[in-house]
Amino acid sequence: MPPSRQIKHWCLLFVTVALLLFPVTESFSADKEASIAVLAHRGKAKAIEMWTPTADYLSKTIPGYRFKILPVTNDSIEATISSGQAEFVLLNPALYAHMESL
Repeated sequence: MPPSRQIKHWCLLFVTVALLLFPVTESFSADKEASIAVLAHRGKAKAIEMWTPTADYLSKTIPGYRFKILPVTNDSIEATISSGQAEFVLLNPALYAHMESL
């Protein structure tokens, strides 16, 4: 085998072993984004501040997903749900019962 071909084989072997020993890190993975709609009774900024730790915890705990908080109001919750902007919704029981009836 010619020396240049041997070098290519060794390089290919090295890259293969390196990929097997050092798997791709999280920063290179394409996480799916999942929105969590929460009622923003005290304003959007306060809702984001209050619920972001939960979204961060879920993002770290559930591989392949990155959770994001989507603050909504009583007036916008129905449109948010019907348009599919949120994968999860946190509601009070009365509003949940109303949304289930739609």
